[in-house]
Amino acid sequence: MEANEAIGGKMEQEIGSESPVALITGGARGIGFATAEAFVACGYRVVVVDVDGAGALAAADRLGGDAIALGMTCDVSDDDDVDTVLETIRTRFGQLDTLLNNAGGTDLARTQDVTTTSWARLIDVHLGGTFRMSRGAFDLLRRSDRGSIVNISSINAQRGIPGRSSYNSAKAAIESFSRSIAVEWAPVGIRVNCVAPGFTLTEGGRAIYESGAADMNRRIELIPMGRMGRPEEIAEAVVWLASPKASYVTGQTIVVDGGYLVDGRTGGDDWVLPAPLVGGA
Repeated sequence: MEANEAIGGKMEQEIGSESPVALITGGARGIGFATAEAFVACGYRVVVVDVDGAGALAAADRLGGDAIALGMTCDVSDDDDVDTVLETIRTRFGQLDTLLNNAGGTDLARTQDVTTTSWARLIDVHLGGTFRMSRGAFDLLRRSDRGSIVNISSINAQRGIPGRSSYNSAKAAIESFSRSIAVEWAPVGIRVNCVAPGFTLTEGGRAIYESGAADMNRRIELIPMGRMGRPEEIAEAVVWLASPKASYVTGQTIVVDGGYLVDGRTGGDDWVLPAPLVGGA
C-alpha cells in the first residue's frame, strides 16, 4: 500500500517504525475492522485479533500487510491467548499506544431459556475479555505518552431491550469497569473511555435482520436521524477518543446512536410536534 493511498475517504498518513500502535480485538469485520481502517488512515500500525484467525489474517492483508498490520488468532476469554498477543506486540513493536476492546457476540434468548453455560461464556468474552486485555496491556500503555483504552459498550447498557439479558448486563458492566480503571490509571497517563453504538449496519446486524430476529425498518422508525449507523461512524468516535485531541477525556461513554437514547417518543411515528407559539413570549 502506498503511503498516500486513500482509506475510508481520508489520505493515509506516513507509517513507519515510530508510528503509534493500536490493538483491536474482534477486528476481523464490522466495527472492529472499520476502526482498524480509521487508525491506519491516521498513521497507526495496527494489530488485529479475532477468534476467527483466518479472518484476522485477511483483515491485516486488506489493511496493507506486514509493514502496517498484523493479524492474530485470539480468544479473549483465554489467558494464554491474550498473553501471546501482548508478548508478540512487545517483541515486534516494543510499544502499544491504544487498545480497543471490541470482541463480543450475542445470545438472543428469553432469560428463562438462557443456560448457565451460555450466560457465563458471553459475560466472559465481553467483560472478561475487556478485563484481561486491559490488565495485560497496562505496562505497555503506561509507557506511551498517549496511552488510551476504548471499550465498546452499547445502547443496550442503558435500555431494557428484551431477549438479550446477558449481553445487556455485560455491556453495562463494561461501562462500570471502564470508569473504575479510568480513575485508577489516570495517574500513570492511561485514559479509559467507552463508545456505545446504537443500531449499526454491520455484517452481524445484517444477518440478524435477514433471519427475521429483528425488523430493520421498525428500528429505523425509532431513530430520530431516520437511518442505521455505519461502522465507520463508530470508528470515528473511537479514533477521536484515542487521539491527543481527547487528552482531557477519561471515564466517559460517548453514545453514537442517531439520537435513539434521547428520543422521548414511545416509538414509531407517533410523535407530534407541538404547535408553534403565536405572539410574543
